[in-house]
Amino acid sequence: MRTLFKICFISLLFANCSDDCGDMVAETGPVNFTFEVVKQDTHENVFTLGLYAKNQIHIEDQNGELVEFNFIGENDVNFINVFLGGETKTDVYTVRIGDDIEFQILYILKRTESKCSSSTKLTNLEIQGMDSVEGYPTQILVP
Repeated sequence: MRTLFKICFISLLFANCSDDCGDMVAETGPVNFTFEVVKQDTHENVFTLGLYAKNQIHIEDQNGELVEFNFIGENDVNFINVFLGGETKTDVYTVRIGDDIEFQILYILKRTESKCSSSTKLTNLEIQGMDSVEGYPTQILVP
């Protein structure tokens, strides 16, 4: 009986000292931010109304480089999905739509890594230059 107890104890000891993560390897992908641009008084989407076209959207980072984004337009629902990144960084994106809409997206991303997982988290996001309503998607309110 004592021998069986010792074998069980040693087996548990080695089982708990395993270096592999087993099936628990987790990775989050890059962070995106989705928003829609709506009229301040009616909350109607400016693209759905036909006031602007998707080819009038211009987004650049604080270095003046163009930023990757997708225009999602289906069933009169028109969102803009902006790629923020997957690494630790702070940036400011300037969004221009046509000649009269301009605002900034200020954000901070934090990448954390451990032995069995890594993730990128959006730790701060601010919209400057236009009022906004938080939610999914965030609504940018324009005159």
